[in-house]
Amino acid sequence: MESESPSRLPAPSSADLSPHRSEESEGEPFGGQTAIYAISYSPNGKLIRTGTYDEGIRIWDSQSGRMLLELTGHTSDDNALSFSHNGTGLASGSDDRTIRIWNTSSGDTIGEPWEAHSGDVSSVAYSPDDKVIATAGLDGVVRIWYV
Repeated sequence: MESESPSRLPAPSSADLSPHRSEESEGEPFGGQTAIYAISYSPNGKLIRTGTYDEGIRIWDSQSGRMLLELTGHTSDDNALSFSHNGTGLASGSDDRTIRIWNTSSGDTIGEPWEAHSGDVSSVAYSPDDKVIATAGLDGVVRIWYV
């Protein structure tokens, strides 16, 4: 098992993104996406996150279906997503073989992307205490990352 120590996550804050709402999607709720590769609910159920082909990660209001935030940074498909249990962080994994940690309030990445696997990142998961992230890749390796 390998481990890395990236930048620390910010202090917990509300996961309600309503004051940070970007332009709302037009048309059908959750509309305007191509193929969706990953989806997850926030711990409080208010948000849904989707990872798509070539369009980045989008965070949606689960009730209205309106897009609240778009996160871009990976250079390939976003295959894996996991909200932290306190709702302030989002881990993402991609075909670009990296993982990123995002601040769910601002949409900013926390630290630099981590070169995670020699193949596509297929899964990411926070530990129950949000101090560790496990990743799995198409290289057949599971890695542990201390945050």
